[in-house]
Amino acid sequence: MLRMTDERRRRGWTQTRLSAFTGIAQSDLSAIENGRRQPGVGWRKKLALVFGMPEAELFAPVTTDTEQQQAAR
Repeated sequence: MLRMTDERRRRGWTQTRLSAFTGIAQSDLSAIENGRRQPGVGWRKKLALVFGMPEAELFAPVTTDTEQQQAAR
């Protein structure tokens, strides 16, 4: 999961709401969040601006507790 997805959910935003904030189609946001599409530079900048986060942080993968426990083994 991307940090973007985690952060969007933490803020209580739907993909539709994020789409309204950014002008990026909801279907494209879904594809980005599910790893089916890589956002271009323009979209990365828009998303980083809306979230108020650096691009590198926003598009970093988030590991779950289970993944962290498995990696520690």
